[in-house]
Amino acid sequence: MLKVSDIVERLVGLATSHEKRAIVKEACWCLSNITAGNPEQIEMLIKNQEQVTDLMKLSKHSHSEVKE
Repeated sequence: MLKVSDIVERLVGLATSHEKRAIVKEACWCLSNITAGNPEQIEMLIKNQEQVTDLMKLSKHSHSEVKE
């Protein structure tokens, strides 16, 4: 069974390390939608500080289309 926490972990991995810009952009878009969800969804994303740090770095150093 695939858990939502597994999905979040995989999306963060794609967003922070995939070579194709389109994949990074879509992974970020999915993560953005999760943060617009209920408190449990938001908590699932932010409970791992390392993931949040990686996403913050991405938001500062990525291409403009990914930042949007």
